[in-house]
Amino acid sequence: ADPKLISKKRVGNSQKDPALMNSIDGEDYIDFDNPNSMFDNADSGGLISQYENPASKLKEKFNFASFDCGALVLKSNPEAKGAISLLYESKDSYVLNPCASTKFIILQLCEDILIESLAMANFEFFSSTFKDFKISISKWYPAKEGWKVIGEYRAKNSRELQIFKVEDSLMFAKYLRIDFLTHYGHQYYCPVSLLRVHGSNEYEKWKREQEEIENQIKQSQSQET
Repeated sequence: ADPKLISKKRVGNSQKDPALMNSIDGEDYIDFDNPNSMFDNADSGGLISQYENPASKLKEKFNFASFDCGALVLKSNPEAKGAISLLYESKDSYVLNPCASTKFIILQLCEDILIESLAMANFEFFSSTFKDFKISISKWYPAKEGWKVIGEYRAKNSRELQIFKVEDSLMFAKYLRIDFLTHYGHQYYCPVSLLRVHGSNEYEKWKREQEEIENQIKQSQSQET
């Protein structure tokens, strides 16, 4: 689906007439040079993040779930509409799900990586927001050995960007599954506006390890001197 054709709709509580929905106002694409543009929602209640300014940190991190690097949406629950929009960082598009559905999405990332963190957000007013969810990975698709869970999280009831750290990514993997288990609020729709996946490929991991070894050698030589 062409992301330009994704309808600009505001998620309302009308079950019968989705055509009444219009998107929130905002720039077409998130402006990382102006981090505050991501957090202009008056309904927000703060951030879940290890960063003081998560938007500026995201600008430095590569997104392995981006259409630009070849990521794909392989599967989602049948009720989901516009799932491909998660591969584009646009505040005017989103994956739209009825909250009552069993919600999940399966992505093929750009590369095999050790996942370090996920960033997600729901920017849409008049909608329910994701609460409990889990993320799983696999080296193959379909998952030959089953999906391996690497994290279960509870998001904050907020329309701001939230970053979730992965403490143990288990292995390099190219396939990611997110299951949305519960939600905040009682609206009909549960959209997700933004998804980013951050991590390290094998070369980056090797390079970091080499730098650590070199630093240890330098410290040891300095102490001996």
